[in-house]
Amino acid sequence: MEQGLLQRRRQQMSKEAIDLALQGRWEQAVALNREILESFPQDVEAWNRLGRALMELGQYEEAIQAYQKVLELSPSNTIARKNLERLKHLQGARPQVAPSPAPTTVFLEETGKATTTTLRSLAPPEVLLQLDPGDPLDLVVQGNLVAVQTVQGTPLGYLEPRIANRIRTLMEKGDRFSAAVASVADQHLTVLVRTVANPSGETPFPLSDYPLTPAAEEVDLEEAPSPVAEEEQEPEEVPEESPEETEGEEE
Repeated sequence: MEQGLLQRRRQQMSKEAIDLALQGRWEQAVALNREILESFPQDVEAWNRLGRALMELGQYEEAIQAYQKVLELSPSNTIARKNLERLKHLQGARPQVAPSPAPTTVFLEETGKATTTTLRSLAPPEVLLQLDPGDPLDLVVQGNLVAVQTVQGTPLGYLEPRIANRIRTLMEKGDRFSAAVASVADQHLTVLVRTVANPSGETPFPLSDYPLTPAAEEVDLEEAPSPVAEEEQEPEEVPEESPEETEGEEE
């Protein structure tokens, strides 16, 4: 098979694997990730997804083997290290006998209705490393920007301007979008974005059909607010007036 077609097939299957994880269809996720690994045995993300699916099924020994394979390929992979630590605590527990209930957010790959993108102005590594591929995310419009956060409200970063501009335009027409983690590292976060309601009737992607508007071109992500939860930000201190200053004002 031509290399380009093979890579596109790999991307398609990876998105389908994320979709299965979002639906809690762990047995199918195991089968699909193993199919990916037959053709791409060095695919670290597929090994991570396989480990997660096996862990959800209570197949802890096989999950450990999958995560150990990740560390062979990528010794500094924090997702695998984190889940291996989790598995140490789970091994003594009773294995799950049924998949987790399916979340309401479902990703089905449809031409022109889904895309992947790497976030800008990222949250600190200690925040990103709490995420796993397949985790659902929320999109929040902030002026000309579209912020991405966890379903618990933890800010993670911002969509690139071209995608943010397109999504904002369609949201104003009533369209709605969902997102999920596609891949994550300590300084990298790629998300899968998909339209889930399309009353405008317009095809959201590919973005090459929709050039940046002047407003979107002016967006400077370097000046975007730091993606830190409000409760973590320290309030500004207001200096107290000295008694002498107060007396002077009264006179």
